Amino acid sequence: MSQRGGTTCANSLKLEMNKFKAFVVKKKAFMRESTQPLIENKNVIQDGFKQAPCTKYENALVQNTLDIHKETCLQTQCRAAASLPVQRSVDQHFPKLPPDVDQNLHQYLENVQKMVITEFVRLGPPLTRMGLMGSLIDCYHRETFTRLDDLLQNVRSSKNSFGLMKWVLHTYLSSEMLYHPELQEVDPIKKVDLLLFTEWVGKAKDKLLENVENEMTCMWTLSSALMP
Repeated sequence: MSQRGGTTCANSLKLEMNKFKAFVVKKKAFMRESTQPLIENKNVIQDGFKQAPCTKYENALVQNTLDIHKETCLQTQCRAAASLPVQRSVDQHFPKLPPDVDQNLHQYLENVQKMVITEFVRLGPPLTRMGLMGSLIDCYHRETFTRLDDLLQNVRSSKNSFGLMKWVLHTYLSSEMLYHPELQEVDPIKKVDLLLFTEWVGKAKDKLLENVENEMTCMWTLSSALMP
């Protein structure tokens, strides 16, 4: 896609982030006002007893605890908000699963491969400047393995099971995809959760074994039926 397309998408993401920043500013002001009475109240009534006025040290300790809590909440909300526009972009561009997985598996994997490289190259510069490239890589990585899980459940032949596992083992992390020369600046491999990769490979081995056993059972049944 063109550089203009990447800039337009980045501007859209930036607009949504600006809206969220405005929300954060308002929320900070609200939380500051709502917690102030906790600091200013010198005579707290608890369990029917009037407590002694708080010292400056106690007030500072309470304020520090509240500040840490507020900052943690805001950071969590910011991370969640940043991923929303990125996830929408992933949903829009990721290829849909083919109706017949066994017939179209190879083509589908090629489409995923080309799409991921294209999107990383297209959005890399603007999203890196905005600090969102890591979020984009993570979203695509997780979406890829969600689709790979779906493919794994739908392949019926040992040949396709093996082909799918081979693609993940020898293509996904190679120079043909995430280690592609055009992606060296964003370096996706350093930003992906390899635990997803490892867990999926384990499931793929089980699926391959299952399909091999099913095919052997079918062959044995057919041979038995043809024997006089």
